[in-house]
Amino acid sequence: MPIIQFKDQNIHCDKQQILLDELLAAGCSVPFSCRAGLCHSCLMYATAGTPPKAAQQGLNQEQLQKNGFLACQCHPDADLVVRLPNRQHDAMPAIITSVTALNQVVKQVQISPSRLIDYHPGQQIKLTHHGHERTYTLVSHPEQDQELIIHVQRIAGGNISQWLCESASPGDTITLCDVQGDCYYQSKNPHSPLVLIAAEVGLGAMLGVIQDALWHQHRGPIHLIHHVPSVADLYLQDSLRELCHHNQQLSYHTVVGSWTKDSLPQLTYLQQSHFFFAGATPRIMEYWTTLQQFNIPLSQCSVISFGLEEVSNQAVDNLDLSF
Repeated sequence: MPIIQFKDQNIHCDKQQILLDELLAAGCSVPFSCRAGLCHSCLMYATAGTPPKAAQQGLNQEQLQKNGFLACQCHPDADLVVRLPNRQHDAMPAIITSVTALNQVVKQVQISPSRLIDYHPGQQIKLTHHGHERTYTLVSHPEQDQELIIHVQRIAGGNISQWLCESASPGDTITLCDVQGDCYYQSKNPHSPLVLIAAEVGLGAMLGVIQDALWHQHRGPIHLIHHVPSVADLYLQDSLRELCHHNQQLSYHTVVGSWTKDSLPQLTYLQQSHFFFAGATPRIMEYWTTLQQFNIPLSQCSVISFGLEEVSNQAVDNLDLSF
């Protein structure tokens, strides 16, 4: 039975069990979300031993060189010493400079950090206020925006989201740390087609990726799909149409209501595209299921999956995520 060393614990791991489950059962604090190898929330690195190849599907070259693997896909067949990724842990104070309503449940929040932050649009940053913390995706662009911008959807029972949407005002102080995530534009092939699918407030993350692609002068077609439960949940439509008008390679359309296989446009370049997803984990799984029907490999996908870690279990049970 393989022995997995994580921090100061030695865990005897059954080969038939998933490493993530074994770590959680042992009381280890390991982030996770989709459990399908899509969101990369449970990314870990082996500092001794070799992780199974099956647990490395979808990782980039840098992660592979560091012996990275996904704990939710790992059935260890030998002893491993593992660690979590090193993040930018230096916490810094910041000030909220504006809170603007984008629709009935989504607010745009602008934040002025106390020092410059190195990040890519689409990466995530942890926000802390009065002992509560929540990770949000950066919509802003470091070369174009002086302040950080995030989009926040109010969630019943969510301490941070409710405060930001209902009570926060310019001048309020927060703490920022932990820039992380690998779902952002990478200009390896500026002519490749990009397809971005956003569920509700995930539009902000995808808008950040699009703006970065355009800033890097991406030449291939870019197609944005915004999936929402109702017309009232749409936002930034005029701004997106204006962006399309000035960038001919960019197209945009909406899907209102249930997601089906037919929700994905009949794009001639589907098989050659790189896909970006952003939204709550159940939505991400719907989109991935659709792509599997078209035989799209995981290596062609980048994912930002919004978990519900700030919400109590009872509140999660009461949430209606179907639409």
